Amino acid sequence: MKKLQIILMGDEWDRLIYPIKKYKPNKVIFLCQSELEFPEESKKVIDIANNLVKKIDLLVECEIQKVKTHYFAEGIDVLLKIMRGHKDYEEVVINISAGNKIMVAASILISQYFGCKLSYVVPKEYGGAKSDFYAKGALREVKIPTLNILKLIEPKKKEKEIFLYITEEPITLTELITAYSKKKITDVNKSRTLKSLFLYHLKKLVNKNLIEMDNSGKNTKIWLTETGKFIKEVMQ
Repeated sequence: MKKLQIILMGDEWDRLIYPIKKYKPNKVIFLCQSELEFPEESKKVIDIANNLVKKIDLLVECEIQKVKTHYFAEGIDVLLKIMRGHKDYEEVVINISAGNKIMVAASILISQYFGCKLSYVVPKEYGGAKSDFYAKGALREVKIPTLNILKLIEPKKKEKEIFLYITEEPITLTELITAYSKKKITDVNKSRTLKSLFLYHLKKLVNKNLIEMDNSGKNTKIWLTETGKFIKEVMQ
């Protein structure tokens, strides 16, 4: 079984090593912050990652990636690319112990859609002002349950076809039907039938929190929710 471990890097050591020893991955990817606003902190985390690589690279394939960890969209994008580029790995573990809140949130979201494992290690102690590290020691691992909910909410068949034409910019129902049909529908009866059919599927997408609809004006407007944008990105 090929195993991949993704580590959200932080200013520590023990909690990053603990899951590597436990799961014995074939490959480890260290995600390090690269923030212009915090150059010293960024350098320190990358130095820790380089030192970790020196310790284990004879046993495990290692890769260091720099990430703007204060940007949720970039965190999601990096994690998606990793998951897509490692489809042949049967087990994926994301160690969220040392990551910042934005990267932890991105990792949890990714794990719920790909069904990969999350690992959080409780430290033996937190470092004080004189400590070189934020946390020291590894007391135990907390296993966090994940679900592959992509299979539960991903649109299917006609619903999927319609969904893929919807963007984050509002589009009217008429515009959506025209884009889907690749031509303007001039027949009144056919237009009514299509609108009824589309509204049936759109309501299902609304119930899945994938799109929003505004019926307050003359024309119904439709656009993707944040969840919808993520699902569409995963599907492509």
